[in-house]
Amino acid sequence: HGESLHCPVCNRDVERAVVEANGEIIPFKRIGTRSLEGTFILSKPGHYHFVFLDGRTEVAKGPDLSITIEADTAPEVRLSSPADGVEIDGDEQSLLVKYDATDDYGLSELALVYRAPGQQQPRVKLTHDDGRSTRGQYKWNAGALKLSPGQTVSYYLEATDNDAVAGPKKGVSRTQTFKLYSAAEHRRAAVHKAEAVWERFVTH
Repeated sequence: HGESLHCPVCNRDVERAVVEANGEIIPFKRIGTRSLEGTFILSKPGHYHFVFLDGRTEVAKGPDLSITIEADTAPEVRLSSPADGVEIDGDEQSLLVKYDATDDYGLSELALVYRAPGQQQPRVKLTHDDGRSTRGQYKWNAGALKLSPGQTVSYYLEATDNDAVAGPKKGVSRTQTFKLYSAAEHRRAAVHKAEAVWERFVTH
């Protein structure tokens, strides 16, 4: 994390100050004569303290303050609708995809990633809020994929966070599928089922 600190110095003017964090010396900027501010990167747990200087001479030192690091986690993203394995018919080739995502840094991107027969792995950017959580829906025009009856599409959501220190992290939802209705496939299944029932009847 990048940590910004502001330190008011109440009892005396200060010429110069640094922060010593885990053995590293970080100079701070003087604001007026009695205030300091600066930024440093916290990469591991430990301690830090202020050191006040007059030229090169140390004139005062603040108490040790603890540094606790909480690791950045990948975004969590969930699909709440539609159900996995849903079948769409040829007259209504659209899906309403409902989703929600969270991250401790906030999201920089949210995308629908899918794989359809004969296509690469396209990405569709989805709208998301600027905060740490977002919820939304996307009406997916599956008819534009030009599927043939019986073909299946797999898809998932991918979220990217705003971690500018350690680098953006990605999280994905579970992978789901949908299929374009096939009358021929359903007829074959019905025939197979009828044949199985007939075989059991003849056997008995």
